[in-house]
Amino acid sequence: MIFVDTGAWFALAVQEDHDHREALDWLDRNDEVLINSDYGILETTKSASL
Repeated sequence: MIFVDTGAWFALAVQEDHDHREALDWLDRNDEVLINSDYGILETTKSASL
């Protein structure tokens, strides 16, 4: 089980993020269960909309 924080979700969501490709590659290779908090989701959606 892996806790995924805002930075990783943001990198996945925003193609212009400098970690976007690395985040996509990691997600493709990952086979663990991912967890997040409500706050992480809120932070990510708020940051991605700026």
